[in-house]
Amino acid sequence: MNPFLPLEYCIPDAEPHIFGDRVYIYGSMDTPGEKHYCGHQYRVFSARTDDLAHWTDHGAAFSSSGSGRAVPWSSARLFAPDVCEINGTYYLYFCMADKSEGVASSQNPAGSATRPG
Repeated sequence: MNPFLPLEYCIPDAEPHIFGDRVYIYGSMDTPGEKHYCGHQYRVFSARTDDLAHWTDHGAAFSSSGSGRAVPWSSARLFAPDVCEINGTYYLYFCMADKSEGVASSQNPAGSATRPG
């Protein structure tokens, strides 16, 4: 558990990054009641760097299943993500339970990733 996020979320492999005046936390999400670690979504949270007591839940930023599925070749569970920013584009690096990996991009650090290219 991550004590800085709402208790109903278990983000086991949180990856923090500072973009502008906010810290963003990216991570896979354990689903209560599931037999496996990590689910089919990456979730994003952010807070102002000068106020880490109040977090914004940006919701699911990337998914490998369901209607918002962003991975065309697999619906496997998602593991430890990472993100970097280059010239205003945010790149989400993802790995999956089927041992495949990929990169998606967005113009927003909170998500809305486009399909991997």
